[in-house]
Amino acid sequence: MNPNDMPWQVKAGLACFVYVLLGCALALAFLHGDNSSQSMIIGAIIGQFATVVGYYFGSSESSQKKDATIAAAMPVAPAALPSS
Repeated sequence: MNPNDMPWQVKAGLACFVYVLLGCALALAFLHGDNSSQSMIIGAIIGQFATVVGYYFGSSESSQKKDATIAAAMPVAPAALPSS
C-alpha cells in the first residue's frame, strides 16, 4: 500500500503511537537517571518534529501539489496500438 493512499486519520494515529512510545522511553530514561538516553530521545523527538514541519510547510508538500496539477492538466495518452 502506498503511504499517500492512507487516510489522514491513519497517519495521525501512527504518529501519535510513535510519540507515545518515545514518551514512554523518555519517562523510563528519566526514572533511571540515564542522561545520554534522555539527550538522544529528546533529540529524536525534536528531529521528527522538524521533519514533519519541513514536509508540511516546505518543498515536499508544494512539490506534490505541483505534480497533481501537472497530472490533471495533461491529456490522457492514447493506448499504444498493437504492431502488425
